[in-house]
Amino acid sequence: MRAGNILSSLALAATVLLGTVLPGAAAERRIVTTEGADYFGKDFETVKDVGLDGCEAACIADESCKAFTYNTKARWCFLKSSFGDLRAAAGAVAGRIVTGEVAGPDLEARRLAELGFVPQANVDEARRLVGEVAGVPVEGSFDEILAGVDGALAGGETFRALDLLKMALRLAPERFDLWQRFATTATVAESDDWQVRERIRREATAAAIAAYLRAGDDAARASGLAAMSDAFARREVWRPAIKAARASLAVAPDAALASKLDTLVAEHGFRVTENTVDTASASPRICVVLSDTIDATRGEISDFVTVNGGHDLPVEAEGQQICIDGVAYGERYRVTLRPGLASTDGEVLARAADLDIYVRDRDPLVRFIGRAYVLPAGGEATIPVISVNVDTMDARLVRLGDRSLAAAVTGDKFLSQMAGYDVDEIANTSGEAVWTGQIDVTRDLNREVTTAVPVGELVADLKPGVYALSARATTKKDSWSADATQWFIVTDIGLSSLSGNDGLHVVARSLSSAAAVNGAQLRLVAVNNEVLGTATTDGEGYARFDAGLARGTGGSAPALVVAEGPSGDYSFLDLTKSAFDLTDRGVDGRPSPGPVDVFMVTERGVYRPGETVHVTALARDAKATAIADLPLTMIVRRPDGVEQARSLVDDEGLGGRSLALDLSADAMRGSWRVGAYTDPKGTPVAEASFLVEDFVPERLTFDLTPAAPAFDVGAPGSIALEARFLYGAPAAGLDVQGTVNLRPAAGIPGFAGVSFGLAEETFEPQTAYLQSVATDEAGKAELPLAAPDVAATSKPLEARISVQVSDSSGRPVERNVTLPVKGTAGRIGIDPQFDGAVEEGGNARFALVAIDAEGQAVAASGLRWTLSKVDSRFQWYNVDGSWNYEQVKVKSRVADGTIDAATDARPIVEAAVQWGEYVLEVADPSSRLLPASFGFEAGWYVAPSAEDTPDALKVTLDQPKYRVGDTVKARIEARFAGVALVTVVDDRLITMKTVDVPLEGATVELPVTAEWGPGAYVAATLIRPMDLQAKRMPARAIGLAHAGVDPGGRLLDVAISVPDKPSPRAMLPVEVTLANLPAGEEAYVTIAAVDVASSTSRPMRRRRRTAGISASAGSAWRCGTSMAS
Repeated sequence: MRAGNILSSLALAATVLLGTVLPGAAAERRIVTTEGADYFGKDFETVKDVGLDGCEAACIADESCKAFTYNTKARWCFLKSSFGDLRAAAGAVAGRIVTGEVAGPDLEARRLAELGFVPQANVDEARRLVGEVAGVPVEGSFDEILAGVDGALAGGETFRALDLLKMALRLAPERFDLWQRFATTATVAESDDWQVRERIRREATAAAIAAYLRAGDDAARASGLAAMSDAFARREVWRPAIKAARASLAVAPDAALASKLDTLVAEHGFRVTENTVDTASASPRICVVLSDTIDATRGEISDFVTVNGGHDLPVEAEGQQICIDGVAYGERYRVTLRPGLASTDGEVLARAADLDIYVRDRDPLVRFIGRAYVLPAGGEATIPVISVNVDTMDARLVRLGDRSLAAAVTGDKFLSQMAGYDVDEIANTSGEAVWTGQIDVTRDLNREVTTAVPVGELVADLKPGVYALSARATTKKDSWSADATQWFIVTDIGLSSLSGNDGLHVVARSLSSAAAVNGAQLRLVAVNNEVLGTATTDGEGYARFDAGLARGTGGSAPALVVAEGPSGDYSFLDLTKSAFDLTDRGVDGRPSPGPVDVFMVTERGVYRPGETVHVTALARDAKATAIADLPLTMIVRRPDGVEQARSLVDDEGLGGRSLALDLSADAMRGSWRVGAYTDPKGTPVAEASFLVEDFVPERLTFDLTPAAPAFDVGAPGSIALEARFLYGAPAAGLDVQGTVNLRPAAGIPGFAGVSFGLAEETFEPQTAYLQSVATDEAGKAELPLAAPDVAATSKPLEARISVQVSDSSGRPVERNVTLPVKGTAGRIGIDPQFDGAVEEGGNARFALVAIDAEGQAVAASGLRWTLSKVDSRFQWYNVDGSWNYEQVKVKSRVADGTIDAATDARPIVEAAVQWGEYVLEVADPSSRLLPASFGFEAGWYVAPSAEDTPDALKVTLDQPKYRVGDTVKARIEARFAGVALVTVVDDRLITMKTVDVPLEGATVELPVTAEWGPGAYVAATLIRPMDLQAKRMPARAIGLAHAGVDPGGRLLDVAISVPDKPSPRAMLPVEVTLANLPAGEEAYVTIAAVDVASSTSRPMRRRRRTAGISASAGSAWRCGTSMAS
């Protein structure tokens, strides 16, 4: 373009590839144009008064033309013999000649899809390089730049050649050959500067990827992939280097590249990298580690592994390794991995890998068992220590005195495994050294050996405090790692505690006899080592510390209970440990309240700014008795946590209080909280939340009309609705969406109380999302239903259909309907003729029913039923002197038979049962009907959920609920005989009783008093004393069950009535009736009237439910098998 033309400072327009070619010209000559641009200089001819198409045709027809600039205003075409820097020029179009296929979006997308083996990070590097090249300044014409590249390479100036290649690519970024030349040049470039070297290698792979994205034919693809392989190999990124070479050979054979690929695979492909032998456990294992994750889904792993020296050894794949179990110490094995073993990324093992592996002897080991620290006195107390391949242990015994216990317990030292310097610290600073020496043990090659270390030989005179014995193999040289450490005290006093709102209760029992320890002196010690209080156990071994002593915080928090027996025996209980978690034994419900139980609620859940929030609170004690005249402060906080209001609310009668909170017009939106405090500086005894929003109440309503009474999974059908605004007009043109959720049903309509399906089977709910529709002019819509994919199940299902209609503002209004799922087969139902459980020795009666797929009773003959008793047996076994157990559930048949079901009568199955767990199973031999099973309990039972382990005790009650004056009969099922400490607790200890429990169990009678409140837990701790002759350690088991107490006359019969059609803008008469309020007593009622359109009302009632137990239990009872002699 001439100098007189105006150059634009605007950015250049996007490059456009034009497919225009001159008829008769070479097909490979094409034009690439850029609008708003000019190739400056190199003009050899000017064609005037021509359009852009004519300019392009002129350049394509002339072999001397390499580029042109077209002036759109003057209609002049400047043909150029070469091209150089592209400059911005308004009203101009620059074009240049390209040959062959030029990369476009479609070609690049195809090529990129072929590079699935290239990490995304490398693709991003290529894109960044392309962007960088687009901004490189250009010096000279295109032909001059290419000549400069040749000259630089001839002169050994590799980095100068790379700079010139970037200029050339700036001018012709579509050229595959230039990108590949850049990649191959950068791959071989060398530099002593690490940063420069790494940059050039990144650019080499980036350029190779950019070149492949522009490869037009198979020859270009093959050479591009080969260059990419070299570039990745140069960076030592072996996996894509191998895959690129393999892909290149798949396009075009190349002997040299095939040889190079063989070398890459052998040195860096899917291969064995190492092998290991696990020698720390009793069962050694050989593992062969490979370079990539093994694909365990492609055939049996054992088909690719042979082991000479072992017969039928189990082989399994674990991530990147193949492991062989069942090998033996001291043996040699030859392991061969066969070719064809695959990795998850598609690579396979190319050659067999032969490994000669020796399993050396087991690593030396010294350890103690468990973390228990109470060693029962009596006989010769010993501490078991386990060793492997050890002849002699270095051992040290230290003692922390009574006055150092609190610091050790509250710190991290007590019960920890200590290194040598930790032992030094106790010996030299906080405690004292007692004994240092060596312990000889017997070596049994590669097997665990248990050695009983007699405590009496280490310390003759036991003093108050706790001892720690550390031991290590004499061959262990390092001093920084932890040694095996056993903390212990030797005592006959077993302590257990129960903490509640009425204080800390402590029980002391003899470990040797389970008898109560009378006269033991107890001290409650704080974290700061101060003595908070003292107490003495009574004839039941019981003592209590006041609640205030147990509520300290910081340094005044209780840390220990220390006990000293009449004969000088010493024991302690760590109170900083977590209390027993009894949720697996039936403890459930809301958190148990403290001494003050406050129920607080707002009459709505959401308010607008400017409205008034009404808060109602009821104060009760643990017995649900009103607390009058209790100072109660309500504090309201905004969503940002800032206090908005504080008010001391007065008792308005029977513990009832109310607060009216006026919201300002600019009240902060979000979730507000109101808390009730007995101490404003403490924690709230109750909290409630409400939203402040600019909400709009529901403006419309609708009802759902299912097309069928049951949901058919195979043919879901549709559901109809008719939406209308609350003022009566049809809700037309609104969006309708919905879901269908399939879940287990509680039963089948028409068969109340009947159980269907197998009791042990589970079903996870599944949801399908429905295609949206719109309501018509009448507000009607038909929403097509869909069913989620679900697995076959014997259980009946139900479909919860949720439909949302969005009003004109987009706010959804939701309605739901639940339908039974239509069955695909008939089924058997079991109807128990008892409530919950069967009395011991009574008859378990069941009525059976058969129904078809439509849920109608049908006749069925030859139904096979079996009643079985389920016994939980604990099989104890001894391994190397250590006792353990495994639980086995065994079914024993009690009764069985066949029976016919009729449509008009339900046959009865019955059999006598004793105490225990049972299951009834009923099946149709013809398989026409789905089977059913029903599990139940017989005996004294109120559905405990205690875990069936030796440390769990089944406590079952004869009734679920009692009245004051009744007697609870609690059945204790014993797995061992002993003494049971039975307590009744809620937030405090109500009563306690000690009973002997034989092996066959015992029944304990407890009178229900007003102290039980709305309900309490009956808990039992069964204690088995030590038996020296049988070498049996003391043990204990814990269980509990909740006993509900009928409130009787305290449960008010409340009825509220209002007019069916109240008048607008008038007083609303409300009639409240308390039918069973005794004469002379008063009651208070809080009533809230809320517009149903807002859908924000909250029910003014509190669910009566079991409260979780608030008393926490702890124990320092035994060491368990870790202290077996």
